[in-house]
Amino acid sequence: MRCLLFILMALFAGSTMAQTPAAAIDAVYELNSNALAAQKRIDQLYRQREQILADINTIEQEGSTFALRNRELETTIAEVNQSLAEIDADRQAVTGTQTGIIKLLRGMIDALENFIELDLPFELENRRAIVAKLRADLVGADISVTQKYQAVVSAYLNEVRFGHSNSVSQERIETPMGSRVVDVLRLGRAGLWFVTQDGTQAGRWDTHTRRWIDADTDPREVRSGIRVVRETSSSALVALPVQIEIP
Repeated sequence: MRCLLFILMALFAGSTMAQTPAAAIDAVYELNSNALAAQKRIDQLYRQREQILADINTIEQEGSTFALRNRELETTIAEVNQSLAEIDADRQAVTGTQTGIIKLLRGMIDALENFIELDLPFELENRRAIVAKLRADLVGADISVTQKYQAVVSAYLNEVRFGHSNSVSQERIETPMGSRVVDVLRLGRAGLWFVTQDGTQAGRWDTHTRRWIDADTDPREVRSGIRVVRETSSSALVALPVQIEIP
């Protein structure tokens, strides 16, 4: 609290009577000077007190703000940690799913390879190359699981299309007459037939013995079928021997 000192120029009788007026005036002046100095000191201390109180209040406010920000930051960090944990769990789940898909695709490729080796022997080089590429891509880190899956499905669909298409190719095969360059006729997956270049001999692929035979095959019928497939002749009825599998 501020204290205001008042110096009254009144002298008690016992003290003033013994002094001259000049001495009394000097004494009063000295007292007033001392009082002013004391008042200035009091004012300075008061201002220091007010500043300290203001500083304390600021520190308390800032401390509350910092505490609030710290709590908010702690909450944010906790939420981020929770999100990271969820992301890691999702990543592990995705990794597990991808591992399962890769295992499935590997099984599909194995099945496709076995099917090709047991199927009619046409376009074997190309079909085997597709399987080899599928195996290589399966372990490729730069190829996504989706792309790997699409490639395997595409290979399966390609095999399905072979069952609905016809073709003629020129190949060297082991015929009953020895190694010959022949024209091979494929009608879907109904069978494979060959005819020699001179048109005198013909045969078919036997799925039981896995070799070419010449039983019951008319070279003229095979050549007729080739002309139809090559579209050098209009559609015609072709009589060719077909092997029927009976379970």
